[in-house]
Amino acid sequence: MRKIEVKVLMLFITCFLGVLTSCQKDSNLYDSSNHTSALEIPKGFTWSMTKTESFTIRSLVETGVSIYLDESCTESQLIAKIAVTKESRDFSLELPAGTERVYVQYPVQGGKSAVLPVECQGTRASVNIILPDNAAWDWKPDDDYGMQLDHYLYKGTVMFEDQWPEIGDYDFNDFVVYYETDGRISRGGEGLVPEVYEKEGITVSVQFRAIGGVYPYRLGLQLDSLPSKFIDEFTAHNNGGIEVKLLNPNSEKPAVFVFEGSEKLKGLNGANYYNTEKGFEISRNDLITVTFDLKVNCYNKINKNRALSYSCAPLGQNFFITSNKEIHLRGYAPTAYYQNYENDAKELMSSAISYYSKEGFVWGIKLPADTPHAIEKIDFIEAYPEFKEWVVSGGVKNTNWYEHPNSNKIIQF
Repeated sequence: MRKIEVKVLMLFITCFLGVLTSCQKDSNLYDSSNHTSALEIPKGFTWSMTKTESFTIRSLVETGVSIYLDESCTESQLIAKIAVTKESRDFSLELPAGTERVYVQYPVQGGKSAVLPVECQGTRASVNIILPDNAAWDWKPDDDYGMQLDHYLYKGTVMFEDQWPEIGDYDFNDFVVYYETDGRISRGGEGLVPEVYEKEGITVSVQFRAIGGVYPYRLGLQLDSLPSKFIDEFTAHNNGGIEVKLLNPNSEKPAVFVFEGSEKLKGLNGANYYNTEKGFEISRNDLITVTFDLKVNCYNKINKNRALSYSCAPLGQNFFITSNKEIHLRGYAPTAYYQNYENDAKELMSSAISYYSKEGFVWGIKLPADTPHAIEKIDFIEAYPEFKEWVVSGGVKNTNWYEHPNSNKIIQF
């Protein structure tokens, strides 16, 4: 063989090995033992990061309490404001799964406040709360009709993969939003003026954190327990070119909202995606936030009160992304606008649980916190090292894994 032919052959082999090595690196994204898609998912694992606790509360005086997730009672950890009477009242809270206790702040004489720690039981039994004797009646002029309304304040982060029903790269940044909801429900009973019920409803605020997917998905939200006919008034405050629409007003079916215009966010400032790439981060203040208000008047309407109560908590909020398909969180059903789930699932999904593969994987997770997302093409295990143990333990270990990211693998705010 001539020397020139040998050189050409060696050059070909070198290039081939280089390509092969590159392919192996890329394939490691998908089949490495340290990749999310290679995890052994325990049977029946729900991927839920919250739990529901039931409480009963009463006081010697009519008053109101604020309930926090931390002992310092910081505003960001406020989860509910509850009206309290001499008669026992029942209520439920959706809490982070690892919550061992909540902190009940109540007013005392002299305009001051005290804090009562309350242990969570983690069972179906109701936790009994009796305010101490020093609890005082409290009312401020700027309160919404004093102690006649309960407020339920929830916030969290929803992260999606957009390759359903196929397994994607599991960086969980194909579509990421942060949400806050404020649900207002009257405590009921005699003597309440109609104006109290006029203030009932839900305010939903959604901040678009990341769009790292290749498909033009839009965000959707279905309130599974709230027929849209119960909504007396819908007011949207749109921002940044994103418009939220109620698709089925006055319907017997659950209210469905879609956020239109998010596809315009990709490619800003020369980036390929929206806020997923190093060097193209967007500051928190510049992220697009959309807010809308729902007025649901429950005056003498038990069924409307129940629907509003369920819709105030994250469990009743069915976030999804939609294009030619809908992608929901585990166990949440498609909306009435998506009729092709069975065909699109390609027999890859569990027959009993929607958007849950036969191997136990999901395409969306909802976290009960303001949580940063992974950098583009960074597997979620790299971004959150404690995530793996949480998954393989079936949610028993590392219940607060999302509080311990690898700071070099996430988009910082």
